Amino acid sequence: EKRITRDDLLKWDKHAIPPDGWIIDIEATKQNWLDFLETLAKQKYTCTLAVTSNGIARFLKTVIEDKSKTRLKLSTGAFGIVTFDGEKWSITDWNIRP
Repeated sequence: EKRITRDDLLKWDKHAIPPDGWIIDIEATKQNWLDFLETLAKQKYTCTLAVTSNGIARFLKTVIEDKSKTRLKLSTGAFGIVTFDGEKWSITDWNIRP
């Protein structure tokens, strides 16, 4: 049984590169975020709460502008703030803990 190394975790946390053997379709995950954002953009809501794992959340930062300039990973219990200006999405805050 292969163990996940420190290098594996660094690649996952800094570059969203999963360790060998992890089952994740990165392109599908990115497309799911884009589809979700497109759906939200068409809604009349001014605020939406989305709950997900930090493994999936990190890919949001790879598909939209990130003004927060922070790491990919969300810590346990942390959240991010994403805004839409009518044309484009951006991450304004990330890894915020109450």
